[in-house]
Amino acid sequence: MDVKKIVFLGDTHVQGVGAEWPKLYGSLVATPKEFKKHIWITYLRTTEDTPEEIFIKYSEITSKMDFDFTSHPDVQKLRDKYSWPSLIADEFKKEVVNYGFGAYNLQQIAGKLLIDSPSFEDSLVILGVPNIKHEITYHNPVGSQQFQNITIPTVASYIILIKEFVERRGGRFVYFHTEDYPKDFYSSLHNPYLYHLTNIRLFDRPLFSYLPDHIHTKKQDGIHFNLEGQKFLAHMFINEFKKTLIYSILSS
Repeated sequence: MDVKKIVFLGDTHVQGVGAEWPKLYGSLVATPKEFKKHIWITYLRTTEDTPEEIFIKYSEITSKMDFDFTSHPDVQKLRDKYSWPSLIADEFKKEVVNYGFGAYNLQQIAGKLLIDSPSFEDSLVILGVPNIKHEITYHNPVGSQQFQNITIPTVASYIILIKEFVERRGGRFVYFHTEDYPKDFYSSLHNPYLYHLTNIRLFDRPLFSYLPDHIHTKKQDGIHFNLEGQKFLAHMFINEFKKTLIYSILSS
């Protein structure tokens, strides 16, 4: 298969949210004192606040600024250039298509694909599986008063659905986990579809686990990595990707 494009599917982490920092400071005016570049970076490096508390503080500050931090052209331009998927595609000299968006779980990712129905001819499609806690699903069987946790088969089914969708549209499909890697998901006792996932999984641990601890202070909003963090993500992804069998279709 001659791969011309690398297509990334996933949530805001895959989308590259955060890659615009700190270069986006050059586009801001009337920046609040506590959000000035050096002050905010020092805060992130020294704070004992939780990621959730950092995100709340970040959201409160940016919501009061006269700037669209979601769709301003400068934001998109920087993400297109510096997001870790873009850096990976540059490394392999391939076109990148980033299909990441504010997805909460795999159901939303699959839904967007079914609605948009894109073509994946000449493409390697890489899915970043969001945190599985966002996919928790229970079923109440007929005649039973007990709910059954069917999260694992539900997640597996969505991955297989997305795989079939991609392959029917001419693409090659693989996936990895971004933040978490539930051990039970890779146990045949809990996952009836494990056989179908074995050859399309890239790594045997979440991507974020490859990052050194100090990089986790590079989350501009407490959740998404800034430019330095994006570079680390790209570097670690490329290093680990080169150890996989699928790498050969990009290097040929």
